[in-house]
Amino acid sequence: MIPGGRLRRWSLTAQLITSYLVIVGVGALITSAVGSWIVSTTMMEQERRTVRHDLAAAHSIYERELEALRNSVRFAAVTGGMAARLAHGEPDADTYLGALRDTGPFDFAGLALPSGRVLAHTRGMAVSNGETLDMSALAPVRTAGSNGVVASTELMSFALLRAHGAELERRALMPVVATPAARQPQPGPLPGAMVLLAAAPITDAAGRTLGVVYAGRVLSGDTAIVDRVSGLVYRGEVLGRRPIGSVTIFQRDLRIATTVPARQGGRATGTLASREVADAVLNEGRTWNDRAFVVDKWYVSAYEPIRNGQGTIIGMLHVGILNDLFAATRDRVLISFYVIAFIGFLAIIAATYLIIRRITNPLVHMAIAARRITAGRFDTEVRSDLPGEIGLLAESFNRMLASLRQMRADLEEWGRTLEEKVEHRTEELVGMRARVAQAEHLASLGMLSAGVAHEINNPLGGILALTSLTLEDTPAEDPRHENLVEVVRQTERCRAIVKGLLEFSRQSDTEQERVDLNEVLARTLNLIEKQALLFNVRVERHWQTDLPPVLGDRSELQQVFMNLIINAVQAMREQGTIALETSHDVTTDEVVVRVRDTGSGIPATAIDRVFDPFFTTKDSGQGTGLGLSIAYGIITKHGGDIDVESTVGQGSCFTVRLPVAHESPVESPV
Repeated sequence: MIPGGRLRRWSLTAQLITSYLVIVGVGALITSAVGSWIVSTTMMEQERRTVRHDLAAAHSIYERELEALRNSVRFAAVTGGMAARLAHGEPDADTYLGALRDTGPFDFAGLALPSGRVLAHTRGMAVSNGETLDMSALAPVRTAGSNGVVASTELMSFALLRAHGAELERRALMPVVATPAARQPQPGPLPGAMVLLAAAPITDAAGRTLGVVYAGRVLSGDTAIVDRVSGLVYRGEVLGRRPIGSVTIFQRDLRIATTVPARQGGRATGTLASREVADAVLNEGRTWNDRAFVVDKWYVSAYEPIRNGQGTIIGMLHVGILNDLFAATRDRVLISFYVIAFIGFLAIIAATYLIIRRITNPLVHMAIAARRITAGRFDTEVRSDLPGEIGLLAESFNRMLASLRQMRADLEEWGRTLEEKVEHRTEELVGMRARVAQAEHLASLGMLSAGVAHEINNPLGGILALTSLTLEDTPAEDPRHENLVEVVRQTERCRAIVKGLLEFSRQSDTEQERVDLNEVLARTLNLIEKQALLFNVRVERHWQTDLPPVLGDRSELQQVFMNLIINAVQAMREQGTIALETSHDVTTDEVVVRVRDTGSGIPATAIDRVFDPFFTTKDSGQGTGLGLSIAYGIITKHGGDIDVESTVGQGSCFTVRLPVAHESPVESPV
């Protein structure tokens, strides 16, 4: 990460270009990695498909070789009159086999009885008889009488092979060469040699098998098949000096015929297949189509098992393409991809620089203008023809300059009129002092009223007592009885009023007790309703009957609700509706009291100041602005909260929230 000091010294253009190039670079690396993987995977799959196709071609050529043998023995079985000669016991096998020798490309041939005993055969393509041989161990000879013409790949013992020609045995007896990634060579001779063998029955007119003619081709050292496949599929193409393709016939995992070159020259006959391939193809019977290590190189290869006439796996057929060819092609594609990407990256850098430079030029001009503003020059403006946010920023910057010029002029003007402003503020402070004096006067008047009420309460008690005694001595039919009853009633009313006034104005330390706010509201209304203040105001009560108590001072809470109700009455010009609501908010465990009115409401500019001391929206002489401030202080002292919502012309709603007092109350935060 670049340190903060160095980063600040970088230009915005450099920072934007660097950030953009980092993003593009990371994206390019990720894209290149994914692209390389896709290219490699696609090309590898294409190579596997190609090798599978080549294996199908090799398999077709291999089958055609078997078919050629099958056709040769089929033709030999029905020509030459051998059936008649065998029926008369005069086969003349030498002449017959001499004719057969010229019909097809095979290494040995012979004539046998249905039991498998050989009557005559060719030794190195020269007719030989007088030997006792039994070919019944080979499936085509053994089953030709019942299955017709049969051709398959078989494993022929070296004794039978030697009897048909010593040179055939020498060709098949090849040394096993230790090969990387393959199993360790096993000591001892091979169990036999792989041959292509075909046999056809010789039958009489009744369909009885009189003999079997057979012909075979030793695959060990026979390069004709693999060369034919290689020429057809790979057409002699080379990479360096090495053929790009390879074709191999395996006896088990031993290469007995191949186009793979050996390190010392010649062909890699006698080498072994890799252990991984041998396990998959020979032991599991699967076709292998993947990369495989062939002698000393990696090939994209395909292997399939070769089975004898009984279905037993005795070898493998293999084709492959040099992995280096695939790698070279892949590298050329990737290099081309990276070169194009690099050129595109350079083009992106150039285009990014030009675009970002054009975008950041107005910002550079703004920075220059900001330095000039710091020096006290406000005559600079920024011009930009770019649309969007940059143009809007330039326009806003110019507006800011205009505002700064105006503010500077205003400050100069304010400096010139500072004395007038100080005088005006002094007048406001004098007025505030007068309101404080008035508040103190009203507080003193309240105390005086409390004292007067106390003094009045004693004579009222005497009047009530004497009047009650006189009423007891006055009969009901006496005309004065009704007057005395009215005197008692009015005296009790006066005493109730004086008692409520005393309770409301009593000055004492806060006494915490469990208070029912419904009861406090009822007593407050009783005190106010006895005056003319509520004569034209309708009071609606929406009280929750099972309201839980709160912990507080009854007198102070009564003072709060008295202020709120009187403010509501005054806001309605003593005409309208007051709604008193109580409820229990279970989510916060608080008692909620709402005082709603239908008055003129509080302006939005003043609603945030209604609880400030000495702030009032009433006309001069109608209030000191202390009522709501005192109410706020009392509610806060009780651990509660008070707020207001108001709409001009529709009315206001003051909400008081106090915590519920539980059975074991904690000390109130007084």
